[in-house]
Amino acid sequence: MKSDLNLSLSFALLRSANHRMFLMQSLIRAIAVPALMLCILLCAQSASALPIFARQTQQNCVACHVGGQYPELTPYGRYFKLTGYTQGDSNAKTNEGIGLPIAMSIQAGQNTMANNKDSNGNDIDNRNGTFSPDQVSLYAGGRIADNVGLFAQWTCAYDQGNQSDCTFGSDNFDLRYADHNASDKNRDVIWGLSLNNDPGLTDVFNSTPSFAFPYQYSASGSGATPPVLTQLESYGGGSAVGLNAYVYFNKNYYAEVGSYWASAGPTAALTFSNSPGAANSTTPLIGANPYFRLAYTTEWGPSNLMVGAFGMNSNIAPSLYDGSGTSTTYTDRGVDAQYQYISDPHVVSTQFRYVAENISDSTGTYAGPATLNSYYAKAMYVYRAKYGAGISYQRVEGSADPYYTQGLNGGANYVGVSGLPNTTVWTPAIFWQPLQNVRITLYKTFFTEYLGGTNNYDGLGRNASDNNTTYLYAWIAF
Repeated sequence: MKSDLNLSLSFALLRSANHRMFLMQSLIRAIAVPALMLCILLCAQSASALPIFARQTQQNCVACHVGGQYPELTPYGRYFKLTGYTQGDSNAKTNEGIGLPIAMSIQAGQNTMANNKDSNGNDIDNRNGTFSPDQVSLYAGGRIADNVGLFAQWTCAYDQGNQSDCTFGSDNFDLRYADHNASDKNRDVIWGLSLNNDPGLTDVFNSTPSFAFPYQYSASGSGATPPVLTQLESYGGGSAVGLNAYVYFNKNYYAEVGSYWASAGPTAALTFSNSPGAANSTTPLIGANPYFRLAYTTEWGPSNLMVGAFGMNSNIAPSLYDGSGTSTTYTDRGVDAQYQYISDPHVVSTQFRYVAENISDSTGTYAGPATLNSYYAKAMYVYRAKYGAGISYQRVEGSADPYYTQGLNGGANYVGVSGLPNTTVWTPAIFWQPLQNVRITLYKTFFTEYLGGTNNYDGLGRNASDNNTTYLYAWIAF
């Protein structure tokens, strides 16, 4: 009876999400900068105020996160997520009292692009070279009932145009029902269902796009990733609503299937914008869009390995309320792998993925059928869960199309005269984690090719290296 009551309460709270989001948005805007200053002062003295799951499990962050690097998961972190965020005591006491099922994080930094001027002499990023808040997030979650748990994040993200305003909404939402049957050593089964708002959010591996290195980006988004990505790599938090079913057998075999729809009507509260019809409120998916994930995992000593495959079909209209009947269909198929070595004081983590995409279009966006191929690789080393370095490589290439000469993302720096999407970017990073809930990171993006060119790729004198960026940020959770 108690479990049923808690579950009913959780869905009642979900139905009132729009009202809560409006209140949260007002609260976040009022406290963002003062909270950042206060947290920098207080967090330097105490690390005992931990996020929701650390309080619930009474575990140090390194138990769930590789080298303490959120959001990359250890084997225990993957188990915690697969069992629906229900492990541990949701009413566990900390040395400062009873841990509440809420948390907060603040990210602030300085993002600097090598050449911040477009062909007309205007700034590409109005925040370029300025230290300012990037995003403020509120979290809620943990065990709701014996088999029901939640991970929810609402974020206020500051854009490149206005440092005093932000886009607010449901960043990540993952409501799970999960069960674990380990009747004997030859039959260990975890299975579950997830209601979520981002293709890939349910994944427990860091080779897929949702939780990949370098983890945090500037809210301005300038010069961070290739301007063209496959659709499956382009989804973000609050972009769609999905219902997924999964099973994990004998700690080796993982399978997940699901489907995603546009976040409209009753599910509009799960989008990243609380303005219905806004361009950033949801991906305008048509009907049901299937998603799948397969993986094989194994562990030996301090090492663990995963090899897998994943994919999604995305049928997208020109806009959410478009009635033309035209659409663009993206068929994405990928393979990936992950290797982790976790043994105090040394941690090594590597990931790889490859995504092939076929694009069929009737909207007139593309001149004809198009293809994209995306490659991603990353390696990271962490010492004593405090000091670390990593590097990632990403390469996107594909067929030529006039679409890539038309000014992607509305910026002149994203125009390529070759008509090719081909882009290569390297991202080295160093980071220091003085406390388990404080991370300071410096990373640089180096573009060796941009939209098919190295020099003068836009025909107006802009070079690929002009998009190089340096990003220094602090991320604090409490």
